[in-house]
This record gives sequence, C-alpha cells and structure tokens, in this order.
Amino acid sequence: MVTKVWHPNISTNGKICVDILNEKWKPGMTLLELLEGMQGLLRAPNPDSPLSMDAAAMMKLVDQTMYLSTCVAYTYTFAFCMLFSVLMLPPVK
Repeated sequence: MVTKVWHPNISTNGKICVDILNEKWKPGMTLLELLEGMQGLLRAPNPDSPLSMDAAAMMKLVDQTMYLSTCVAYTYTFAFCMLFSVLMLPPVK
C-alpha cells in the first residue's frame, strides 16, 4: 500500500524522482546516504523535474500557500489518519 503524497517529485504510484536512486546510484552507498537524499528531496522539491505535474504546476504557477496547504491536507488525510486507524485496532487475541 502506498501513502498518497502531494509532491512534484513523487508520482501517484509512489515512484520517486531523486538522482541518487537513478544516475548517481553507487552500490557502495549507505542507507544513511539514501535516507539523507530522500530527506533533502522532501525538504526541497524540484518542480522543474516533476513526476506529479499537478503538484509542480501548483507550486510554480498557482500559489505557494495553496501548495503547502495541500501538502498538509494530504499528510493529515493519508498519513496521520492511516496511522491512527492502525493504532486504534483492537489487540489480536
């Protein structure tokens, strides 16, 4: 299952556009290097290399505030609510 994310460099099916997973990939990379690369992408989206055209267009052409509000709405709707629903399940007997 893929958690929906509103981000110009992440597609609706979960594909991620980050250089360390493509052309800069090296077999000797550590997990820490990969996670730092992912963190950098999440902190600094690149709307000039989009996988989600809608998110990129909103970020570049429409309104930065609307883009950030949509990010927050997706996080709340698809990440927090999913986490809370899992945490609220009755214990398995």
